[in-house]
Amino acid sequence: LSLRFKLTAIVAGVMTICCMLLTAVSISASARMVDALPLQEPIATEELAAETTDAVHCEPAQLATQAQETFQMQNLAAMALVIVAGSAAAYFLVRRQLQPLEQLAARVKTLDAEHMEPEVVPLPNTRDESYQLATALREMTGRVGGAYRMQKEFAASAAHELRTPLAAMQSRLEVFRMKERTPEEYKALLDRFDGNLARMNALVEQLLQLCSNRQPELCRKVDLRQRVEQAAQELAPAMEQKNIRLEVTGSAYADGNDALYGQLVMNLLQNAVKYGGKTIRVSLRNVEHQAELRVEDDGPGLLPEERERVFEPFYRVDRSRSREIGGNGLGLAIVQRIARQYGGTVCAESSALGGACFVARLPFQLVE
Repeated sequence: LSLRFKLTAIVAGVMTICCMLLTAVSISASARMVDALPLQEPIATEELAAETTDAVHCEPAQLATQAQETFQMQNLAAMALVIVAGSAAAYFLVRRQLQPLEQLAARVKTLDAEHMEPEVVPLPNTRDESYQLATALREMTGRVGGAYRMQKEFAASAAHELRTPLAAMQSRLEVFRMKERTPEEYKALLDRFDGNLARMNALVEQLLQLCSNRQPELCRKVDLRQRVEQAAQELAPAMEQKNIRLEVTGSAYADGNDALYGQLVMNLLQNAVKYGGKTIRVSLRNVEHQAELRVEDDGPGLLPEERERVFEPFYRVDRSRSREIGGNGLGLAIVQRIARQYGGTVCAESSALGGACFVARLPFQLVE
């Protein structure tokens, strides 16, 4: 049954009950009034009988009974008329009120994944629940459309990242088969293949981690200063090669997963090493039940419109430079995913050093 029919039935049912109650009260009150009247039999005399007509011969009690019956029939007929007319009026009024919803439903049925824009959902002229529903549908359409476009970009970028090393391996293999090769050339080819396979394997692992919904184990009081020092040791050769100076100040503890927080710190430092200049500054502190980790560099920095998009999978500020220094554009997306898993946040800001500053705020509840 349609909502229009249901609402009409409800209105008609309530109106029928009210009309029946009012009619019953009216009939009962009229009956009590008739019974309370001092009706007496007329004195039957020959003189009176000769002077009165047939109408006057009717007894007062009989006249009252007839009037009461007429009143009851008129009340019942009026009740039926009111119910029928009220139900018809309720049907048309409900239909008019639900017309924006019908138009909205018809418009939503025409939506598809390629045209998921908020503007395609019409807003009614009213400011009632229909307007609120249309507004909510607009917001949902915008989110769904954005998620769909992001998914397409994600799939295309993942396919491109995987296809590039595969195409390189295939082309090298075709060239390699054109003539006889020495054992040294075979070894060099295998080394190239090994590097490409390692790159693809790392990409697949990062994709699996980015898409995983598994909640990792929660650890209390993870030492972020220790995670920074471990990451700095692993990145020491790359920092020495670029003459990068690392400054670490403060300390902080966070509730989460030791291994995942280690990867979060590693990705942030690795990003600073790749895109920064000659100085990286890491600041740690605990404030208001949170651990704050700031990683700053003196590199080219980020434009205001890039600070949100930099956390999207496969997004690169400078694709040509990113290809030269390596990476696949998933590091910061994984950082954001790890932070959100435990109710934390991560954002990009401008740095006092002149470059980019990434601030991760992670939950920490001090337990004595």
